[in-house]
Amino acid sequence: MFSEVIDGLVEMTADQILERFRDLELRRRHIDAEQAILVAAIDARSIAQCEGHRTINGFLRAELNCSKNEAAEVRALGRTVDQLAGVGEAWMSGRIGRSQVKQLDRARANRRISDRLGPLVPMLVEQAEVCDSPSFAELIDETIRCLDEDGAHDGRDDSIEHRNAHVSAVGDGVVINASGGSPLEAAEMIEIFDGFVEAE
Repeated sequence: MFSEVIDGLVEMTADQILERFRDLELRRRHIDAEQAILVAAIDARSIAQCEGHRTINGFLRAELNCSKNEAAEVRALGRTVDQLAGVGEAWMSGRIGRSQVKQLDRARANRRISDRLGPLVPMLVEQAEVCDSPSFAELIDETIRCLDEDGAHDGRDDSIEHRNAHVSAVGDGVVINASGGSPLEAAEMIEIFDGFVEAE
């Protein structure tokens, strides 16, 4: 099949090759947008769990045979087209591409501004259509800065508010996982852990 495509290129003019290239990009954007909204539906309806996976990311890693980071990106893009009105439509119609949607996701994923982002989305999508990639990334940076006035201070508070810890029995051992919190809490936890190690 691949060799047939290569053979077909010999008979194509430069204009035909360019037309085919551009057509494939539009089709890819359509498919990527459709996949993203399907991922959002799989997540919302807990279909991954029905298929025997504990998380949507685990499901995506198995189905797509991809890394953790790639699975997380696919899930994030699904959330973006689901939560930001107009993004999925612009992506599916080919007006914006994956890189622009990833930039929009960067703003959506910021919990400190996500609830204020909605009214700006139409303008951001419009700019995504006409700006080059670096300029659009700068626009997203500026949007985040304007909406997140307290920045780092709120980042610390956000980390404390969304801290979590888990202790799990795995086989004959134990797995401890903690994230979030403040530097002071980290130092306290290290001191407690080191005390238990010393006692042991």
